[in-house]
Amino acid sequence: MDKKTIIISAINFSEGGPLTIYKECLKYLQENFLEEYRIIALVHDKSLFSEYEGKIEFIEFKDSKKSYLKRMYYEYFYFKKLSKKLKPYLWFSLHDMTPNVRADKRVVYCHNPSIFYDMNKKDMINEFKMFMFSKFYKYAYRINIRKNDFVVVQQDWIRKKFKQIFKIKNVIVAHPNVVIDDLDLEKTRQNNVKTVKKSFLYPSFPRIFKNFEVICEAVKILEEKNVTDFIVYLTVDGRENLYSKKLFEKYKDLKNIKFLGLLKRKELMKYYESSENIIFPSKLETWGLPISEAKIFGKNILLADLEYAHETLGNYENVMFFEPDDAEKLAEKMEILINGENVKFDGNLEKNIENPFCKNWKELFEIILKKMQDVDDINMLKRMSKALYTLANATGALGMIGGQCVDVEYCGKRMSEDVLRYTYELKTGALLQASFVIGGILAGANDKEIQLLKKAGSYIGEAFQIRDDYLDIVADEKELGKPTHSDEKNEKTTYVNIVGINESLKRVEILSSDAKKCLKEVRGDMESIFEIIDMMVNRTS
Repeated sequence: MDKKTIIISAINFSEGGPLTIYKECLKYLQENFLEEYRIIALVHDKSLFSEYEGKIEFIEFKDSKKSYLKRMYYEYFYFKKLSKKLKPYLWFSLHDMTPNVRADKRVVYCHNPSIFYDMNKKDMINEFKMFMFSKFYKYAYRINIRKNDFVVVQQDWIRKKFKQIFKIKNVIVAHPNVVIDDLDLEKTRQNNVKTVKKSFLYPSFPRIFKNFEVICEAVKILEEKNVTDFIVYLTVDGRENLYSKKLFEKYKDLKNIKFLGLLKRKELMKYYESSENIIFPSKLETWGLPISEAKIFGKNILLADLEYAHETLGNYENVMFFEPDDAEKLAEKMEILINGENVKFDGNLEKNIENPFCKNWKELFEIILKKMQDVDDINMLKRMSKALYTLANATGALGMIGGQCVDVEYCGKRMSEDVLRYTYELKTGALLQASFVIGGILAGANDKEIQLLKKAGSYIGEAFQIRDDYLDIVADEKELGKPTHSDEKNEKTTYVNIVGINESLKRVEILSSDAKKCLKEVRGDMESIFEIIDMMVNRTS
């Protein structure tokens, strides 16, 4: 039996946390699902995934990051063609967008929180691109989000927002699995990195909601109080974007801040190890990876008192919370840690999250695939029941038996064309129609496709009967395998003796053409069906 296909798509993931998420997902699939499923990964650069080559199939989209329009083309146009070709059981989009694809099941992983951030005029000026993207994503979500069997988010507060704004219920909370191996903690510690006393680190890319200003203002307050025996490390240097440029220009003269710029992973790990304290004032996060990392390193944490931060942190003692816009309070808490006297931590407890909820890829795919299989099993039972009902109708009084009764009733009597076509529709058309429809039902055709299959079956049924009437007149008895001219002997009205041979053959041609037109609008390869149709309506025996 052919393997079902799982497609994992994230053609814009090429660095940082998103790339880590993608790799962790593929690692789990490689270790657990290759025997049962064909795994295809859609990526920006397959060289970033060399450890999975040979086991997972990769399709590369090198130009996907040239422009946003290019990515839109792939998501909403090209992927539809690709999905028709690959026929995936599951299409799992890891990057917020619900693409325009055909798949048995669809899942989207939403980790862009920008749509939930209310930007003021200052924010819009500094991050206009983000402002436009947030508006676009909100619109895109509203259009496409309901097409998914499941929506995956990283935190419970986001699930609540999705339910509230987009009126969906099928949302799974999946906490990221931040592991020691990924942090390479042991290697960092083997380098004998010395702790810098009274040091604070904020590791983050400069975005407007990351809220670097509150740290800078707190440092300014401390310097004005002549508290100077400390150091704050910020991973910006003014070259990253407009926001960081303005930030650096405004606060570059503060003596107790060291602007590091963006750091490579190994270098960042050293700063984690050497810093006594971590500050995380971000106003918006789907998770907040530095919080998890600080926790693993066992650091004191000054943390924004927001819902996402509490959920990310889980059970942890060495934490103080502060209002993210209150530089005075942050300065007070920094001073307490600097002095090392009367230090009282707030502590934090793990939040109880309602199901569906999972903490790793294993649990996530168990939820997705098991629930999908349960639904598939129920749907198949429903389809089988519907197929049996269709067959019963096709053979009963409203089908073949009913048509045969009309045929017998009019034996020796003249039929009108309408009555004759009604007889064909019941006697022959119903069974052929049922054959088409039952196949569609069992294959999971939608309501529109079922109606098209009904029409096609009806057309072929009528064409088959007209051809049969024609062969009764012109065919060779030995070749036909039954007595010819039996309709004439039994004084039966046929389409041929009503409109003539030429018009009958034209009618057969029109009916078969109309049937093919209907079938072209139904999913699947119809070439073999077309061949069978041609054989049926052009047969000589």
